[in-house]
This record gives sequence, structure tokens and C-alpha cells, in this order.
Amino acid sequence: MRTKWIIFTLFLQPWEALAQTNCSVQLQDLSKDIEALRVEADIPGVAIGAALNGELVYEEGFGFADKLHKTPVTPSTIFQIASVTKPITALAVMEIADKHLLELESSVALEPGSLLANPHHPSKEITLLQLLTHTSSIQDGMYYEVDFRTPGQDSAMKLSELLEDVLLESGKYYSADKSFLKSPPGEQWSYSNMGYNLLGNWAEQQSGLNLKDWTQKNFFEPLGMDHTFWTIADTSGLEVATPYQTLSDGQLVAVAQSSTPGYPAGMLRSTVSDLTKFFGAVANSGVFMRETISSQKVLQEMFAERSMSGIPDHLESQLVAWNSYNYKKRSYLSHWGGNIGVYTAAYVAPETGLALVILTNRSAERPQINMLKELSKKIYDVVERCNTKTAVAS
Repeated sequence: MRTKWIIFTLFLQPWEALAQTNCSVQLQDLSKDIEALRVEADIPGVAIGAALNGELVYEEGFGFADKLHKTPVTPSTIFQIASVTKPITALAVMEIADKHLLELESSVALEPGSLLANPHHPSKEITLLQLLTHTSSIQDGMYYEVDFRTPGQDSAMKLSELLEDVLLESGKYYSADKSFLKSPPGEQWSYSNMGYNLLGNWAEQQSGLNLKDWTQKNFFEPLGMDHTFWTIADTSGLEVATPYQTLSDGQLVAVAQSSTPGYPAGMLRSTVSDLTKFFGAVANSGVFMRETISSQKVLQEMFAERSMSGIPDHLESQLVAWNSYNYKKRSYLSHWGGNIGVYTAAYVAPETGLALVILTNRSAERPQINMLKELSKKIYDVVERCNTKTAVAS
């Protein structure tokens, strides 16, 4: 394990310097707790990053990126982040809408000049806001029934082809009942990967850029996220975490990375160091280390709570991309991600400027889910007690 942190004590009053020293001790103890939880949950590797008020305060790797070769996880280890991609896609969509002076109630189409409608309610338009909040009435029945994954390499299928095949009546995999709810758009919550894939396609139409290129130019380059990629090919030769899953006999085995054509919903690959910069900016009014990636106006719109029916019991409310919940009388926003061999989470607390990223290389079962929940609370408690001016160095 190699932890990175530094606590500034120069020019501090004696009691402030003492508080910072105590913070350093707490961070060291936190690392011990994280390692114990990792071992208990039998997770091969974990990477943790935390930011506060637009600055990195903690990053560390635990366990192995590859068990066979005993390759340790570091803050520079690349993980597939699964659905933690969605808050990044959502912010890109909202920024594009804002730059083009488009309302979130604008209708969305697969192709310019045509509308996409739920066949059960053909007169009801599907809007950006509905897609962003999983209330569009587009569901993932066919997306899960047809295995669109490509093991070991990037999918050759285009995003537009996926959308046309699943959502258009002329499509190869179209099913009115499996791709659309019976409820009209805007009335029922239903988590939708296909909805986020449609958002990515719409963003490309409006910006004239591939979503991969847009996020690279507007998010990743300004923040120095130089180990964040949309494709498996781009990670070749780099330090990538091997995914692991449990077989029916309980054996934990390595599996190949995989991809789908639906990259806006969950195909990003990144490091905890890079992602903490992005979510650190989201939690800090769009700014990380003096680099701005979003406006206060757009983020306030993203963080507005929306009323809707059908939200499952484990979620308190739905925002744009994010779910909200309360811990110790504070409001936190979260998004989790899962795929074969990976389990990830991102948390932001705009009220306090706190951001947290947790990446693992094992499929989620109950012990791993419980581990992430307990771990997030421990990190919140320590980092918020260290809520003073901080920076990180090797």
C-alpha cells in the first residue's frame, strides 16, 4: 500500500497544527480499516480516493490488481467503472444542452427531425429530463435478453446501430413490451441503460462530436485525467485491474474485460486518481484545483430532487443521474456500478464539498455490497473531520 497525503501546517496556529496531526493519524488508521474490510469481503483489489473542497486529500490502493502475478493495486490502476460512467455522461449531456440553449424538457430523437415514442403511448414525447432521471419509459428488457457483450475486446457494433435495433420497430431486436413500459413517459421510474445510451447519441447529434471526444476535450484534459479511456484498446500496455467473479461452486476466478456498444451507460475505464478529480469538481461547484468543468447553474439543476413513482426502497430519491440519501443528518449523493468482475461507487456531498470514489475488481454479492456501505461511512467520518485546507503529494 502506498498512501498519498500531506497536511499543511505552515503558518497554522498551534491548535490547528495539532488538529492536522490528528487527521494524519486518523488517515493512517483508516487505511488499516479499509484493508481489514477488503480481506473480510474477499475482494482481490480496492482503490480509494477522496477529495474535499476541490482538492485531493486521500488516495490509496489495497490488495491485488492481479492475484496470479501479485500485482498490487495503486491509485494509477485502471478499472472498468461500469455505471459510475452515468453521472459523467449526464453532466456532459447537461453541459451540451446548456451551451445549445436547450431545455431539459426538450424531446429526444434517434435521428434529427424524427421523434422517438413509446409504442404504447405514441403521442407522448420522451424528453431529456426523463432520460436523465430514468423516467422515460424505456426499459432494458431486450438489452439484457440479448447478450451484446464482447469479451476481451471492444465491440464492433456502433451505438447508433444498437439503438436502432432495440428501440425502432424496424430493428432486429425490437420488442414493444420488452423495450418500453406500459406506463407513459414521465410517470414511472425504471433504471435504464438504454435510456443513457440514447442520451449519449443525442449529445453527439447536438455537439457534432463523438461523446468520447467531447468528454476528453471538456472534462478529462482540463482535469489532467490522462488515464481515463472509453475503450479497451486504449488501455493496452497500461496497469489494468483483472476482473474476478464467483462461480457457482464458490470459486473466485479471473475473467476477461468486456465491452458493449452502449458505452455512454457504462464503458468508461479509469483510475481512482483520475475519477477523484472529476467527482471532486462535481462536489465543489464544478471546480477542482482551479480547473472548472461545469457551471453552478448546471450543477444546481442536476442536484434538484425530482418527485416520481416507482423508486425502489433502497433509494431515497432520484436526481439527474444521482440517488440521494442521508447520513448523520447530512445529504449525500451516490451512484454505484456493477458488471462481471467489477463493483464501483462514487459519492458526492455538495453541501460539504466532499467526494469519494471506491473501485473494486470483483462482482458484487452481499458481502461486497455491505463492505462498500460500511467503508463509505468510515471515510466520510474521517475526511469530514479533516475539513481544513489540504493538498496531496507523494
